[in-house]
Amino acid sequence: SLTGTELRDLIGSISVRHAGKVFILSAEVKRSLGELVQNAFACGARSVFYSAFYERHEERLSAFHIHSAAMLRDVLITLHPQLHFEHAYFAQDDSARPEDEVARCFDEGQPVYTHAQLAEILPYMPAYIIKRMLYRSNSVVSLSTSSRYAHISQVNITEDDRRKTADFIEERLQKSEYVSLLDLDVSQIQARNPEFSEAALRNVLYRLCCDDKYRRDGNIISKSDVPF
Repeated sequence: SLTGTELRDLIGSISVRHAGKVFILSAEVKRSLGELVQNAFACGARSVFYSAFYERHEERLSAFHIHSAAMLRDVLITLHPQLHFEHAYFAQDDSARPEDEVARCFDEGQPVYTHAQLAEILPYMPAYIIKRMLYRSNSVVSLSTSSRYAHISQVNITEDDRRKTADFIEERLQKSEYVSLLDLDVSQIQARNPEFSEAALRNVLYRLCCDDKYRRDGNIISKSDVPF
């Protein structure tokens, strides 16, 4: 017979703790869940969000008695400690970043995507996360219709455009502590890029010309030593 310590060790080796309870997972469940994880990575996913993984495999996970994304996270941490775990997603290592995964779609694929197309390419990333990463991206801009996005390289920006933008911001900041991007005239640039909104073109110009020189808060630009 097993001693109390041996029994606890045995239970610990075949169980998962979640919400103060202990759940026993069979060898078949462990194997099947491992296959789902490996298939996600094999499909190209680098950042796998628990909520999207659970939603995509909910029927099968429920059969494993895994009934929530939070429980899924606890199970994965127990069964696959070699993976890298963040609060909302897991990855094969700590180099995976969701924003890079969205940008990679444009680097390796077509020049313009709709949000729905990106959601198909990134099935393990929730739609709201994709939108957030698009908003934060320094290499992706929205077209005039907000549901379509393009890589920054698709915008026709000349060296003269860059020079005028840099000069405009520098001259304004010599006279004032702040300058608004809304004062930047992009009408001629938009004539060459009718598919892009004025807001998108201003963002592109700032990123290409001034992103590492000034401080930005929305449309307001200031020198880095000027407090908002």
